[in-house]
Amino acid sequence: AAPPETSSTESQLVSDKSLATMTLVDILVSQGYLDKAVVALQRMRDQDPQRVDVQLRLAQLQSGALAPASSQPSDTEISAEDRSQRRAGQKKQFGDWIESFKSDRDPSS
Repeated sequence: AAPPETSSTESQLVSDKSLATMTLVDILVSQGYLDKAVVALQRMRDQDPQRVDVQLRLAQLQSGALAPASSQPSDTEISAEDRSQRRAGQKKQFGDWIESFKSDRDPSS
């Protein structure tokens, strides 16, 4: 199902560079406005290219790895084993992100 039409206020929030935040991105993703979330993230990246969190979220959205919350099964809809595997994957992804962040900050590498 297509997301509902955006109000002029929502459109203005996405087009106003100063109001692009990760909270706005989360709201847009949860409502299915993935294209608008990508635009907001691109603007945030342009304003501050060093923000690793913005780069990571943008890569996730562009690769399709970050789907709207409504399309992902809830924890009660998946088995304990699947939940455990998903959590292990999230931990690995977070660890990889931390290591990437450390290596970006370490002038000796």
